[in-house]
This record gives sequence, C-alpha cells and structure tokens, in this order.
Amino acid sequence: DHPSPKHSRTRRHLRTFTALTAGALSLASTSLPLTLPTAAAHAQTPPSATASGPVWPGPDGRPGATGRWITDPAGRTFIYHGENIVAKKAPYTPESIGFGDDDISFLKANGYNAVRLGIIWEAVEPQPGQYDEAYLDNIENTVRKLADAGLGTLLEVHQDAWSKRYGGEGAPDWASLDQGLPALPGGLIAAQFSPAVYQAVNNFFSDAPAADGVGIRTRFVNMWGHVSQRFATVPGVIGYSPINEPTPGWPFLLCQADLCPQPVVDRLISLNADVAKTVRQQDPRTTIWPMAYITTALGTHPQMGAPVDPNEVYPFNSYTIICNIGINLPGFICDPHQRLNAARSREYAEQWNIPYAMTEFGAIGSPGVLTTQSRIADDNRIGWFHWNYGGPDHTTSAPSPENQAMVKNPQLPPTGDNVNTDNLTNTVRAYPKSVSGTPLSWGTDQNKVFTARWNGQRVDGTGSFAPGATSVITVPPALYPNGYTATVTGGRVLSEPGAMDLVIAADGPGDVNVSIAPR
Repeated sequence: DHPSPKHSRTRRHLRTFTALTAGALSLASTSLPLTLPTAAAHAQTPPSATASGPVWPGPDGRPGATGRWITDPAGRTFIYHGENIVAKKAPYTPESIGFGDDDISFLKANGYNAVRLGIIWEAVEPQPGQYDEAYLDNIENTVRKLADAGLGTLLEVHQDAWSKRYGGEGAPDWASLDQGLPALPGGLIAAQFSPAVYQAVNNFFSDAPAADGVGIRTRFVNMWGHVSQRFATVPGVIGYSPINEPTPGWPFLLCQADLCPQPVVDRLISLNADVAKTVRQQDPRTTIWPMAYITTALGTHPQMGAPVDPNEVYPFNSYTIICNIGINLPGFICDPHQRLNAARSREYAEQWNIPYAMTEFGAIGSPGVLTTQSRIADDNRIGWFHWNYGGPDHTTSAPSPENQAMVKNPQLPPTGDNVNTDNLTNTVRAYPKSVSGTPLSWGTDQNKVFTARWNGQRVDGTGSFAPGATSVITVPPALYPNGYTATVTGGRVLSEPGAMDLVIAADGPGDVNVSIAPR
C-alpha cells in the first residue's frame, strides 16, 4: 500500500524526532541502573484450590501477583500472549472497528489467551462527572465474549498525544487545558514536542480545574473508580492499567536522557497510587498495571519507585526508533536496543519482586522486529501483547495501519488475504500458558524446535505441587502446519496428539523437560 499524506507527515516528524533524541538515547543507554531500596516480596495467600486443570478465567478466577509471577487461584503461573485492540476514533468501541465474534475465534484458534483492550477517557466521561454507561456496556459485552472464549482482558485507559484536540485520542476536550499554546501537527511523535500538549499534561498533573471547578486529575481518578466498580465481577478481567504511555510533558527530553526531574517522577507515582487506592475501594482482587513514562518505551529506566499496590504487575512497551520508521531492518540491528528495554524493565521488576510483561511491541510489519521481540520475551520468561490486532490507527509510526496489523481490516472476516500471515507467523510462538510449578526456561530456536523446563516448586515458596499436577503448553497451529511431535521427560502427555493445548502431568516435584518439533 502507498502511504497516505498523513503517514508521510508522520515519517517526517519521526526523522525530526530521531535527530532530536539521538543524544538522549545515547545517554539513556549508557546510564547506570537505578539503585532502589529492597522491598519485601509481594505474595498472595496460598490458595486452597487443587491443581487439576486451568480454572481461569472465571468470576472467581482472578489472576494475581505472586513474587515475580502472575498466578491463578491454584498457584499455577500464567503467561499471556495477547493482542492490543484499541478503537482510536469515536465511538471508540471495538465493534466500531469491526472487532467481533469472528475475530475472537481467530485469536483463540491461533493460541492467544488475552487481549489488552483500550478504553478512552473521552468516551467514558464525555462531560465532567457524567459517565456513558452505554459505552461501558459495549466494552463489557466484548470482555464477556472474550472470557467465554477463554481469553482474558487487560483494561487500559489508552491515550496518544493526550487527546483528539492534538491529533491523538484520550482525554476529553474539557480536560485538554493548554492556555492557548501552539500545538504541533503530526500526531504521536509531534506531541512529544508540542507546547500545547506539554501544558495540557502539566495542568492534568497539577489538577487544574475544568469549567465546573473540579480538578481534571481528580476526575480521572474518580473515573477509574467508576470503571473498576463496573468490572469488579465481570469474568475474564485480568488487570487495570491506569494510563498508556503517559508523557512527562515539558521535561520530555530530560526524561529521555534518563535525567527526569524527581518532582516529575513523583507526580506519576502519585497518580498511579491514587488510581490504585480508588480501584481497591471497588475491586480488591484484580491486578493493577501502572505504566512508566513513554520514554521507557525507548530504553530509559522505569523510575517508578516502590509498587503502589501489593497486587501489581509492571507493564512496559518496547520500541526502537530506527526499527519503527517503516524501514525493514534485520533483527541484529534492532536487537541490542530492544534487549535494553527488556533489561531495564527486568531490573525494576526484580528489584521489587513483582511480575512484568511486555504490553506493546511491533507497530511495524518487520520480521526482524517481531521475531526478535517475541524471542526476548521468551528469554525473560514473560508474556506479551502485540501491537496491534488491526483497525484504523492514525497515530502509528508504521507505514500504514495494515502493515502493523494481524488482520488488515477487522470489518472483514479474518481469512485469506485479510490476514497478515507474515506478521502472524513471525510473532506467535509456543509458550507455557499455565505451569504447576516454577518455569525455568522456554524458547523456540531457528529450526522451530520449542523447549521448556520447569519444576514442581510453588512460586509462593509453600512447597511443591502433587504428582500428577498438570501444566499447559499452547502450540499455535500456524507454527506447525503439518503437526508436531512432543518429547517429555519427568511427566506424561494427557492431551490428544497434535492438540493446540499440550497438557502434561508431572511425575513429581522434579524437573519436567519438553521438546516440540515440527513433523
């Protein structure tokens, strides 16, 4: 496809962005790791459920944070492989971009078990304190359909460029207070240098009042209270993420150089803490996924301080400027910076003994980027959510929305040429969806041979799973169109030959080793 003028403008802004931030990125990549005080481990109360088969999702099957792992109520570790689904234009509903039952079936059939579903503040609260229940009903309907198919939903308030006033989406117009400063055209990239966006963000963090006299930050926190009350008992909700890629505003370049002023760091920590506190008043069970500033998506340290909630997962988005501007570069060029992004996130998560996951990667149809990023997730033993499933995306850095998508046009059935087969096969991987024990390693080599190893030790430190406890490895059919063979030591296969969900019962608490190869 030929890029539209909008995409051409985006690439021009990307070139400007590259030049302006090259020095900042250089500083970021050579900075010393943050030194943070040691925190006690965050662990759930040991569950009483037995480890038979996966019991999640369900109304009482909320996953939780147990040390560095996400676990189900029976104490099994749970890994997510998901897609991002965000409608960036009014009415901001998944169905408005064509996402429906056939897309849910497509995700399930290709081995996915979760989605990161963006909701838009403007749609939730079109006027101060007035919530659009019809919009939330629509979102809930999608979440329930996903749960019925066995897919969990991470609900996140999505924003790019703060709001549609500045060429993006997110905040309502009544919460876009810029004192008349100029806005740079160009969407997401230009927003990082736009005085109007900087001022709007500063007014948000300062809780500047809207026309009704109530602070806009206060309204945002209260909005999260309403959303979490609505979804506290909805099946399949796996987490709440307060805000996507928040921008630091005026100190953007300092933050990109890993020199973010402490007051700027503190105001995001405070926002996440207030959202967490408000959510907990409505929903005591669902994990909270507070995100660091957008600069961490390009390799800076996640200056997040101590976790704001005992049941917290750290989400990070991972991009590389030179590998996300429409140039199909080989993986070895992108690999170092992408590994740096993951390493910085791992440092933070390990420092505080909390789980972490890659909530965005891709945004381009590059085999090098997609294969490298999914391999990095395997190496770090974490889950991921690819950007994105499909649909209009006016703030992407990709050559076109179709280039980055799994399904080029969700308004049409996800079959034939409408499926971006290269993106699918370069992204999806076999993975240990549910493990009765502690995952030790997993990954797929260049010959498409998948290996995994775990033992029966519970990750909460309370002992071992009983002999016969089951684990599930999901094997997406796209990886092995002619089928696969599985070799297991330390356990036995319970599922049918060639099943997408390979179910293995452990012989005991020792190591289980699995190898899967194409036929």
